[in-house]
Amino acid sequence: MKVGIYINTVLPEAGGGYTFESQLLNAIITHQKQNGSGHKFVLLVNSGMQDIDVGNIKVVDLREKRRFCLANKIRFYILFLCRKAASRKTLEKSRIENILRTEGIEFLIYIKQRDLLTLDVPYMTIVWDLQHRLQPYFPEVSNHHIWKQREERQKILLQRAAYILTGTNAGRKQIERFYQVPTERIIVNPMPVPGLIKDFTDEEISQVLAKYRLGKNYLLYPAQFWPHKNHATLLKAVELLKSRYNLLFDVILTGADHGNKNHIQYIAQKLGITEQIRMPGFIDRKELSILYKKAFALIYVTFFGPDNLPPLEAFAFGCPVIASNVDGAEEQLGNAALFVNPHQVDEITESIYKLYQNPSLRNELIKKGCEQINSLSQYNYLQKIISALNEFEIIRNCWSSSEAYIVK
Repeated sequence: MKVGIYINTVLPEAGGGYTFESQLLNAIITHQKQNGSGHKFVLLVNSGMQDIDVGNIKVVDLREKRRFCLANKIRFYILFLCRKAASRKTLEKSRIENILRTEGIEFLIYIKQRDLLTLDVPYMTIVWDLQHRLQPYFPEVSNHHIWKQREERQKILLQRAAYILTGTNAGRKQIERFYQVPTERIIVNPMPVPGLIKDFTDEEISQVLAKYRLGKNYLLYPAQFWPHKNHATLLKAVELLKSRYNLLFDVILTGADHGNKNHIQYIAQKLGITEQIRMPGFIDRKELSILYKKAFALIYVTFFGPDNLPPLEAFAFGCPVIASNVDGAEEQLGNAALFVNPHQVDEITESIYKLYQNPSLRNELIKKGCEQINSLSQYNYLQKIISALNEFEIIRNCWSSSEAYIVK
């Protein structure tokens, strides 16, 4: 089966979405080079590939500047004449559908839920969360018509999908609840552990710690500055550690700013803990890897879930995890994390203090974290995708790609 993988590549600064998309893409490329799957993959891109070696996988540029053969030019000229009143969106949809038809694409994979290319080609999509339904009051999922846009996209995308991948049973239940999708079309596929850089010297470690003025005990929170990441509550817990136990932890908050960073800086200043807080913005993967390796703990107090990548990254580096007990978190992380209510400052404070006072607990969490990720490889994640493709190929062989089917 000829499978198109839609890549709307964004910059690394986009965080977990970019990490997941790029590494799954690399897993597909590597698998095709080494083994092959019986399927032929085509990468459908709307932006540059950012120096990714795609091997022998074909790349098709969906952007307007793509050069068409004479037959396609004639087709679109006729389309334009016949649809003078058609919107640009309609013309663009027809243009892309023609590309898919020309390339012989029989199935699509949407790694990220951005643009829906067409409903005429069966597809698989991946759902991380449906928080616009569960917590619609956060501005990043509601303001400026975002809620409506999300809802319209999800309703069409999920109800028409051949398969939907989600990381947990909690995610599956949410899809069933909000969009009435039959269970058999939802595949629970636990999120894989992202590959991070593990090859660095003692000198490089020292340089990174010095660069960010970090001592022996610091807390790491790699999260973009969105309100739902709950930086504000974390800072209150850090201040409470200081006032209640005279315990000073440096905290490094990495990630791109989406408009909330100034508010968090204001809170840090108001609480009198500015000297303890580092906000370097986006940092590269090597520096982040070092920060994971040397952190006292990952403190991940987001309000959103069920799937989050940083706790899995922390497990891979032997970094203990304190995580929000959002729906699905225990399913994803097992007994390898200390879970806290992200609404409760006191609970977050006491979990950090408990870990500080109990080195044996910290070592136990490190051990359990390593065990938790044993099966969470990119290879295993990809195998479930390929199994679904194998299953659907039998169905897809029932019709031709070149014919138009009209129900009369």
